[in-house]
Amino acid sequence: MKAAVTNRSFLRSDIKEHVKSGQTIIGEDAYINELSRGGLVRETRMMPDPEELKAPFADAGEKSSVSPAAQASQSKTAQPSKRGRPRKQTEA
Repeated sequence: MKAAVTNRSFLRSDIKEHVKSGQTIIGEDAYINELSRGGLVRETRMMPDPEELKAPFADAGEKSSVSPAAQASQSKTAQPSKRGRPRKQTEA
């Protein structure tokens, strides 16, 4: 499978769907290559196979070495004012 960006609007012959200029389309390699040769699409790129997307990662299930994040403090603290007037409470 390949993906490409369309240069102009046209009717896709493979799925009978209208596509607009600048829209990204996904299709079979031969079909996208044919559109590219005709100048209808640009920026073609390969898409990963569905089997590659379903393959589990090698390190899946291993415990992370990162320590868990600490809980944020919910208490509010008042800070003294420099000019003597009361100050609003801010979160610590």
